[in-house]
Amino acid sequence: MAFISEVVSLNILGGLCLLLGIYFIYHTLTKPIERPRKVLAWFLIVLIFLVAFSTLYISFYYV
Repeated sequence: MAFISEVVSLNILGGLCLLLGIYFIYHTLTKPIERPRKVLAWFLIVLIFLVAFSTLYISFYYV
């Protein structure tokens, strides 16, 4: 049995990662970025969304 504070912190972390990923998508699509940095930006966006979804999945199904 998990405490409420653990679930809340995981949900906050997952929500912040989702917001950060959405901001990075907006920034990558609207600002002119040279090619190598754009590839790195999309890699970071995918990584952030993976962390966000896995954190939210853990907080909802395993806690």
